[in-house]
Amino acid sequence: MRAWQQQLQFDPLPALQSSLNKAIAYFTRRDLLDTKVEPIEILWRSPAAERILERQLCNGAWRYPGDGKATGRRRTTAISRPIARSASRWGISA
Repeated sequence: MRAWQQQLQFDPLPALQSSLNKAIAYFTRRDLLDTKVEPIEILWRSPAAERILERQLCNGAWRYPGDGKATGRRRTTAISRPIARSASRWGISA
């Protein structure tokens, strides 16, 4: 048993592993169980990720509701599609 598990009253791993959310199950196997998993791109190709990415503009920015005036918040994502594609070509998981 790992040190972090000793702090818990019950073992969350079975529930996390059997989650219907593929990302939760994936990161549980990869990060908590140190199991070899398929490349992360499998999550990027999931229907949920595709629905989100379809709303991203070609330049990597996101359209926000309102009149388009600056709101003080950053209007682009940290990782845009072009950057993610370039990273994957170099074997980097973005």
